[in-house]
Amino acid sequence: MNEINNINKDYLKLFLENNFKKSKPFSFCYNGTNVVSEFGDLTKIDGVQTQNYELYESKMAQIDECLKAVLKVKIYEEYSAVEWWLELENIGNYDSNIISEINYCDIGIKPNIKPEATNWEWPMLAYSRGSQARKDDFMMTKMQFWPDPGQTCEFECIYGRSSSEYMPYFNIQTSSSAGVILAIGWSGTWKAQIKIKPHCPERTVLSKISFPDAYFRLHPKEKIILPTMLAMPWEYSCYRTSHKFIEKDCIGAEKAFDRSHNDFRRLIYENMLPKINNKPIEGKICLRAWGGFKKEQHERKIDNIKKHNLKGECYAIDAGWYGEDWHQDAGDWEPLPNLFPNGLKGLSDLAKEANLGFSAWFELERAGTSAKSVAEHRDYYLGHTFKRGGCLLMIQKLK
Repeated sequence: MNEINNINKDYLKLFLENNFKKSKPFSFCYNGTNVVSEFGDLTKIDGVQTQNYELYESKMAQIDECLKAVLKVKIYEEYSAVEWWLELENIGNYDSNIISEINYCDIGIKPNIKPEATNWEWPMLAYSRGSQARKDDFMMTKMQFWPDPGQTCEFECIYGRSSSEYMPYFNIQTSSSAGVILAIGWSGTWKAQIKIKPHCPERTVLSKISFPDAYFRLHPKEKIILPTMLAMPWEYSCYRTSHKFIEKDCIGAEKAFDRSHNDFRRLIYENMLPKINNKPIEGKICLRAWGGFKKEQHERKIDNIKKHNLKGECYAIDAGWYGEDWHQDAGDWEPLPNLFPNGLKGLSDLAKEANLGFSAWFELERAGTSAKSVAEHRDYYLGHTFKRGGCLLMIQKLK
């Protein structure tokens, strides 16, 4: 791995040293045995044409005739960030052994600098609520770790939705001007455990983010890509240059924390958002309505939009336009005939008359257990039903 020479990237260097050189940032078991020690050093992949990151990989030693495992790593030096994921493939002629206990983020976060004040004796953890249609949706919460080795903070999304209950982002502030942002890069179920390493004078924070109940085999020629993880170590402190004092870099704990979030947004906006014509896409301003409204209710709402010249871009209906129970019947995407006898086109035409686009809510990744599509095409679905919600994970078979 190339050295990162920029003086402002010291924390990234420390993070890479601890979690990619001395160890690996993940763990999983194969046939009941942890195989992380079988992975070699990171090597740079040449020929990747990008100015934003350098790409590395670490390959697992061949432990049987089936499993091939590769760790892929992107280092965004300009943004002080690293992204990684695992690729698992069965290259044999028979089923692999069981793959289980997958922690795609299994790391230790050490403070880069000593705390400057007594109130920073222990790290802070910031997280945000997800969406459950409550008044505190997306509200940020901060908590301080205490010297209790038994204190473990657990977070888990529900219903298979990555931003339900909790947002899949965490900011672990290790001192008044430094910390690490962690981000989970996929849209399915995850579980996180964050705690202080017991009896550790360096106040190392341990983070495990996993697939709950992962336990499966790979058939011959099958390949899966596990969720991506992103870590952005950040550090902002006062310093003097040889020419003048830079006042804008003299910031306190709250401003340092806020700046880390702004830098994280910039990283996502410039590198992760889908683009059209080389420009990141922008979300539409939607005027929303419940999908289970009758036609007359939609007509009144759209008339009010035109009457008051509301400056929306899209008339967007939520769930309720299909099935008798919007949750249990997910997967049967047929408009209710008593609400939409001619399908959704009539409603989209009304929106068009008001110079609005039109969209309808649905989820492709899951289906209710009572859905007609599950009964007719059970082989399109896999996984156990969720404990809450009674839904199946869905995957369409490829020919």
